[in-house]
Amino acid sequence: MSKKKQHHSTPDGHLETAAEQLSHAEPMSAMKRWGLILVAIFCLVIFSVTPQMTQMFGNLFSGGPQAQATMLLPDGSTAAITLPDYQAARRSLTWEARFFGARTPEEDTESILAYAALVKLADAFDIEVVDEELSSFLQMILAQTRQDYQTFYQRMGFSRALDLESLLRELMRIQKLGTMLASGAVPTDDDVLASWSKRYSEMRYDYLVWSSDDFADAAAGETPEIDVLSAFFEADLTLQQKRVLENEEAIAFEALVLSAEALGSDAVKGWADATVPEEEALQGFYDFRRYSLYQRPADERTPENGIVLTREEVGERLLRDFQLQRAAQALLDGAREVADLSVYASERGVEFLAETSPVGRAALADLDRIGTPELAQLFQTETGSWMANVILLSDGMAIVARPTEQRDRAMPELAEVHDSVVDYWREHRQVVMAREAAEAFVANLPQADDAVEGDPAVVGADAFLADGLELQTQDWVSREIRPTVDPVWAKDDSQGPWLRSMLGRQLDETLDGQVIGPLEQGMGETYVVIRLIERREADAQGMWPGELDRARQQATAELQRNFQLEQLNFSGLAKSYELTKVIFPDSSEEAGL
Repeated sequence: MSKKKQHHSTPDGHLETAAEQLSHAEPMSAMKRWGLILVAIFCLVIFSVTPQMTQMFGNLFSGGPQAQATMLLPDGSTAAITLPDYQAARRSLTWEARFFGARTPEEDTESILAYAALVKLADAFDIEVVDEELSSFLQMILAQTRQDYQTFYQRMGFSRALDLESLLRELMRIQKLGTMLASGAVPTDDDVLASWSKRYSEMRYDYLVWSSDDFADAAAGETPEIDVLSAFFEADLTLQQKRVLENEEAIAFEALVLSAEALGSDAVKGWADATVPEEEALQGFYDFRRYSLYQRPADERTPENGIVLTREEVGERLLRDFQLQRAAQALLDGAREVADLSVYASERGVEFLAETSPVGRAALADLDRIGTPELAQLFQTETGSWMANVILLSDGMAIVARPTEQRDRAMPELAEVHDSVVDYWREHRQVVMAREAAEAFVANLPQADDAVEGDPAVVGADAFLADGLELQTQDWVSREIRPTVDPVWAKDDSQGPWLRSMLGRQLDETLDGQVIGPLEQGMGETYVVIRLIERREADAQGMWPGELDRARQQATAELQRNFQLEQLNFSGLAKSYELTKVIFPDSSEEAGL
């Protein structure tokens, strides 16, 4: 059975297909054909229209983007914030977040509108960022990141430096605008005095100290089970303890030693070059080796004599050392192709030495006869390869050497250092015991009847006592340093200034009688629990003139910072510049986000 494809039929009842109809249709005019095409396009658009296409057609027939939000500029005119303005602001905020760690706006319409409004204000005030300002900022960024310019802007997602610079100019314009607008925020004298009094608020507090040293005997009486010790060995050693326990980096090596006396032997004369060098060669050798071979004894050094011996003072020794260096180099060149080094040494009339047990870096300098720090070059030489340089010693000896075994610095097995690890574990137990004792004290302090879990303890002086511990009290002291009135702390007293700093930073959120801690000082040497007795504002009558200047600067900075936070957001701009809020269509794709 055939399918119906058209409703047209022939006189005999046969249903014509569309193809059959076209086969005998009259030719279509060009104008008609284009008319049908336009109708088809129209239908396609109508039934597949998108918000972006609506925007496009709106712009086509209206002459440009439609205003979505408005604001009042300082000159009384009205500025429009369009969808493209919104998209640009969104992109800028996103890149600002990447540069400065700010929050990415995502769907925060108010933040985006506020930024777009700030751009309009920067335009209205003709705020510019000159090349010198941009260059200085970029140099600072590059110095901090330690990157070349191309690497930096490419890692930030820009293919061209110009695109990055355009963005940074805008961000800097907004920063300059904020500084300009905030500059009108000037504190009153009362504001300055209040800021100073708060900054230097004074406090009194009690404190108790649990020292890990007080638990040494208790820790010494404990012996860890092997599984406990193993876990401590694997996870809880300090870096310093690991360095102490680790096997030292060490090296075994072979060496050929040629002495100045051996230069006169028949065996050495048979292969060594004995020609007298040119003066130029001797001078070059002296210049190169003078600080390693010809330093003047320390007790003979004067401003007149200098650090190194003169050529005249070196005398015949210079020729000896030159010939020794030359012969040792030839010895080294021949040794590169030798299988049995001991046989080679015997044939050449030189001494063969083999350090078969690995020697630590520091011990290389103390080896008998050939000891020198220069042997440390062996650690940078591949095993089995010769050191690149001949080592010359000041007493007329030349050394060429190659490493035969290198032992890396590594942690030994627990069994090898068992006793030392037990000592470290006991030191750790002292710290744990001190912390646990301090924590138990705080946990057992009385709580208010209406207290809930997590509330700090607020207690009187009678409850802030611990058996066996001396209650210590700090009398009135400012929360921040005041050189003119600060207590004179003992030179070895690190705890006093530290406690003042720890409590001072939390003073605004701390209640009278509130307990804070335990606070760890150092690497667990002590744990301290503090109770704030009371606080008071500093008396402005005791302010020094220099402090007044600093207080005015600090109050101004704080006021201007608060102005930018409170006035340059959406609500502040809406109030000051009648910024309207409009929900824009989702434009993340166009914004490239």
